[in-house]
Amino acid sequence: MSKKKIKILFIMNAPAPIWVEYSKIISNYFECYFIFYSTCKELGRPEWWDMELPNNMCVVRDGVFRRNHKFIDVNIIKRVKGFSPNVVYTSGFNLLMSPFLYYYCKFNSIKFIYLTEIWRKKGGTPRKYLSTLLGLFYSNIDIFYVSGREGRKYWENYISKKTNIKNLEIPGNVDKYINHPVRVSKQDAMLFFGHRLIDIYNPLLALDILTSVQRYYPDMGMYMNACGNLRCIVDEYIVKKSIKNVEFIIVDSESDLDFYYSNGDISITPAKYSYGNIGTNEAMASGMPILISNNVKYHSEQISMLKNGFILPMDVDSFSEKIVDYIKSKDLLSSHSIRSKNIIKYLGTEVVFEKFKSEVDALFKVKK
Repeated sequence: MSKKKIKILFIMNAPAPIWVEYSKIISNYFECYFIFYSTCKELGRPEWWDMELPNNMCVVRDGVFRRNHKFIDVNIIKRVKGFSPNVVYTSGFNLLMSPFLYYYCKFNSIKFIYLTEIWRKKGGTPRKYLSTLLGLFYSNIDIFYVSGREGRKYWENYISKKTNIKNLEIPGNVDKYINHPVRVSKQDAMLFFGHRLIDIYNPLLALDILTSVQRYYPDMGMYMNACGNLRCIVDEYIVKKSIKNVEFIIVDSESDLDFYYSNGDISITPAKYSYGNIGTNEAMASGMPILISNNVKYHSEQISMLKNGFILPMDVDSFSEKIVDYIKSKDLLSSHSIRSKNIIKYLGTEVVFEKFKSEVDALFKVKK
């Protein structure tokens, strides 16, 4: 089977910019079509994410039902039949219907590729039961992608050894930010909290960290993402604690986001829990040193590999001390900044595509 005759149907959540760019590359090698179930705006993403889609991408609504961020598509088999793919690729957002889709593909000799960022068991939560279902349904899947090495180890121990478990670390929209200048140590440095203002990312602790550092460097400031359900609480906290030099990231265009990544100096993520986030990937690709809590397993792997920051306990003093170290040492900040940019070697769009392409080729034993 020639490369051009391999038809791949992608079934995903929302058309983030990275997937639009990805589709342009992959379409040069495979015939592919992307089905999405939601616009980015509906998921609280910036306006500029609602871009015009290429002809091989569409957002579908008929027969689609949503529960939280997961979707059930009663017309999914009809859509698959209409495209007649050799490969179906779907992700965790469609978890509620993907086992049904998997069995349809298996019965009709269609290769099935699944990407999940969900792998931790958490007692008493739906996540635990969803993980159990995945283990039952996907014991012989063609390719089972997970987003980090720790996740891969978990699934290898949890489901059949015959399952083809691989890492495909999703890059986020990172390629745009690799040309920014390396930071230099300065007393008026700007911390960068590029995460939504929600509980798991711990924005109030981020503000406490800023306050602590301002005792030594009163001109220190921080950029914060303006989106999230804790925005009112964050505003009240800033007033209550008389915190100065906080500027919110309001993204109306890509150039706005570009500005904040260009002018941030140190990325901080004192998260209570996270399986990884686009903001940290973008901060790394933009050349920021990374300070994260030891609750963020996915980025812990990256930082250990790149040596571009520190994995810290989730407390004010640990983060504050490292920030002060960066301000005092131009060499430390610069070396970590340079290493951060190396993330593009692992997460760039072209790199991820080449890995995906080689694995699809292997499914069909395509000769080089």
